[in-house]
Amino acid sequence: MTEDRANELFPHIQEIIYNKYKNETGLKYFAIIKSKELNYLFEIGANEKMTLSRLKKIKKNIKSYFPDDTGLFNDIKNIKNKEFVFRDHETLEIKTVKNINDFEFHCDKKTFFGSPLKCPKGSIKRGSIGAVMKLKNENELFFITNHHVISKSGRRKGVKVYNLDDQIIGEFYRSIYDDYYDVAFIKITAKNYLTYGEPEFKFGELKPTSFNIKRIMGKGMKSGYHKDKGYMYSSRAIVKIKNKWFKNQILLKDLGFEKGDSGSIIVERNIKDKKNVIGLHIGGNNTISVANNIFNLLSNPIISDSPDKEPIINFESFIN
Repeated sequence: MTEDRANELFPHIQEIIYNKYKNETGLKYFAIIKSKELNYLFEIGANEKMTLSRLKKIKKNIKSYFPDDTGLFNDIKNIKNKEFVFRDHETLEIKTVKNINDFEFHCDKKTFFGSPLKCPKGSIKRGSIGAVMKLKNENELFFITNHHVISKSGRRKGVKVYNLDDQIIGEFYRSIYDDYYDVAFIKITAKNYLTYGEPEFKFGELKPTSFNIKRIMGKGMKSGYHKDKGYMYSSRAIVKIKNKWFKNQILLKDLGFEKGDSGSIIVERNIKDKKNVIGLHIGGNNTISVANNIFNLLSNPIISDSPDKEPIINFESFIN
């Protein structure tokens, strides 16, 4: 299967997982992966609470929605008889993986070095500043981090954001926490934080996720930024972190993320002078990191239809 074909199939299977199996005990993710034979296939992962026979049953049930003989995409909740023609000789290949460790959000209760923050003062939730960003038609600059780093009592516009030394560094501006994103924007008020990052680190453009991105690194982590080589494990995945499912996520390996790294930026590492942005780290387990797809989020203005008139996020660039 080609990567384009896998991307074409994935949204339909993602909805099957979400509508039929999101409450299935032990199920952890469904993802597009790349095989050693340079072929693309799907992978479904579960922890020890799910038996192998049950995992294979789910795999079989998913494949039943794509019968080769009729070419009809069967009806499920929120999907109404969409035409789906299977090509000659094509089969739906799904790999099953057992004993996947649970995914957790990567906020931390401990003090650490790097670029940490918390909100409001006294919150036990601590994460990292991913980057400084500029919005169109705004004079101020903003931090980007995760929504879950911002405590429930701190999600009001203008609420002060503190670092771990209890110094005010900014004000809460807006957050998004839905089926796709876990992101927060903080208006910077402490001018010394405008140059908190590494001077040799220069951002490039937003970049769509693809397996053509070979080398990946994290920025904004507790240790500043991670120079070890990481790589993309899945360009599109639906993942369960604690009790919440996130759609259309990126899965990465060998980045060394840990508690306190929530809110770090994921960048393409093989750009010598500038590093293109592809994701926002939200959590993971001992082997896999999970990131929001930043290109999908910021490539168009974020306009709210909520009654409280949340501010529009019209991204211009990352500057540090």
